[in-house]
Amino acid sequence: MDGFTKMGWETVGSKKRKKVALRNPKPIGEDFQDEVWCVFYRMGFIEMNNSKEFAIPRYGLEIGKNVDIFAKDDNCICLVECKAAEQTHTKKSLGVNIDQYGAIHMELEQTIRQHYQNKGDVTKYRFRWILILKNIDLNDNDYVRAENANIKVIDHSMVNYYMELAKHLGPASRYQFLADLFPGMEILGMIEPIPAIRGKFGKEIFYSFVIEPVLWEN
Repeated sequence: MDGFTKMGWETVGSKKRKKVALRNPKPIGEDFQDEVWCVFYRMGFIEMNNSKEFAIPRYGLEIGKNVDIFAKDDNCICLVECKAAEQTHTKKSLGVNIDQYGAIHMELEQTIRQHYQNKGDVTKYRFRWILILKNIDLNDNDYVRAENANIKVIDHSMVNYYMELAKHLGPASRYQFLADLFPGMEILGMIEPIPAIRGKFGKEIFYSFVIEPVLWEN
């Protein structure tokens, strides 16, 4: 067993038993990417990549760009890059990555538009590039670069928040997520019309309506 532990395997359960189970943990980057992918899946995005080798060709060129997560719903497309470090509060500059996204994002978006137009889909999708971090502290210059490149930076605490939201609300959590990504923009499907009765109490106008409560479990 010592040979396996030296190769990165670890025991599962009690070591006092005659037999023990072993597992080989995924590298943190791969594990974090899977975690984030599951969050988008739980939020109900209707089309997602199914391979870690997913790449989008740059429009008009024969080269492509690997994207960790592609998530599409009826109106929006999220293109996500995940970066993780073993130690918390790791100081790491991602300026080169951010600058690359900013330089080629229009080419990739054009490729995606052309792909769906060829399938008869003329929807004017809204694109959002997202950089999701775990245990990495960006410096101020990188945050400025990301903002200038219109890249949304999200840390691991928000990943946990959206996962919990998805557990409670299911696909409806996607609308809150998109509202955070596109502040001030109307998100189709986010607000459903609710029948109400308009009344007046003195000089005050009120509306009476019935909605179903959401059960939150701790």
